[in-house]
Amino acid sequence: MGEERRIDPMALSEELDITVILEEQKKAEEIVQEAKKKAEAILEEARSAAREILGKAQQVEMDPEAKKMLEEEERKIKDSLSQYERQLDEDLKRIKEKLTSNREQFKKL
Repeated sequence: MGEERRIDPMALSEELDITVILEEQKKAEEIVQEAKKKAEAILEEARSAAREILGKAQQVEMDPEAKKMLEEEERKIKDSLSQYERQLDEDLKRIKEKLTSNREQFKKL
């Protein structure tokens, strides 16, 4: 005589629930992966566009008036530095003369 196999409805229900949950999890993971791929593609497009804009911005010539102003400021700064350098040279010359004078006076003592 064959034994009759008994199926526990609760165990079957739990197995089905777990299977459904795993399938839904797999679908969700696939959706997340697709979303990541799309996001990466969008980011790459944005980076590419930004590089292109930056490249174009670097190629744009400076406004002639702005360029003239910058050149004038640069000239003023160079003039100021030259004047400061001359002043330092004069101060150094005076200090050397004073040192020489002091040495001579010290030798006399």
